Amino acid sequence: MSITDKFHIVLNGNPLFIVIGSLALIIYTWYIYKFTIPQISSFLKYVLIFIRSIVITLILFLIFEPQLTINNSEKIEPVNYLFIDNSSSMAIKDSADRIGLIKIFQNDF
Repeated sequence: MSITDKFHIVLNGNPLFIVIGSLALIIYTWYIYKFTIPQISSFLKYVLIFIRSIVITLILFLIFEPQLTINNSEKIEPVNYLFIDNSSSMAIKDSADRIGLIKIFQNDF
């Protein structure tokens, strides 16, 4: 079983909306940090744009209610138990040889 058979993610919506929404939010985030008061360095702007873009994209992803399904299969061999009545009623003398029948059944099993 490959790893793609074990994990499956389902979204409650079209994944295309997530991609388009993420791109729109990243562009909007870049627009917000284009001019800042007070002025900050370009490196800090890009770090802030990156962090905000990741957080907003994760929030957008969570809005679409992702469901993760993990399938794990394991083969379990069945166990058979044989219970034998060893009471005195089994030793009663009648037309059927009960103890002999049980021993034959036990050997066949």
